[in-house]
Order: sequence, then structure tokens, then C-alpha cells
Amino acid sequence: MVESPGRVVVLDLSRPRTARPFVMQGSAEAVWRALSRPRSTQQVVTYVADDFGIPATEVEADVVSFLLQLQARGLVRTGFRRSP
Repeated sequence: MVESPGRVVVLDLSRPRTARPFVMQGSAEAVWRALSRPRSTQQVVTYVADDFGIPATEVEADVVSFLLQLQARGLVRTGFRRSP
């Protein structure tokens, strides 16, 4: 993982031969920051909403969808923790 202001690049090293960088910016980067410690889905939604100063209802569907994408890529675990 490489972080810079407003951007993070993650590489899943569990599959080194096929690993491709996954770049997250904006709200995707905010979701990743929210996962710096274990949080429930609702806590991640609230974190992102607070970060952008908008109601949680406006980001909930997108955050949940992105969490599921991260999980499918093997970058987070169920319960939404970053994978080692």
C-alpha cells in the first residue's frame, strides 16, 4: 500500500503473479481510510459522510457497493477489515 494525500494505491500480494495496482481517490480513498480500524458497514458509511459533510443516506448505497467490491478483490474481510 502506498498513500499520499487524497490517494492510496493497494496491491494484493496474495496473488503476486497477477496482482495489479488498485488506485483509490476521492470517496474511495475515504472508504479505505475508514477501514484503518475494524468498523461496521454503518460506521464506514457515517465516516465517509462526515468526511464529505453530507447526510449518510446520500452515500450509503455507493459505500456499501464499494465495500463489496473491495471484499470481492480480497482487499477487505467480512466485517470490513483490511486484509493483511
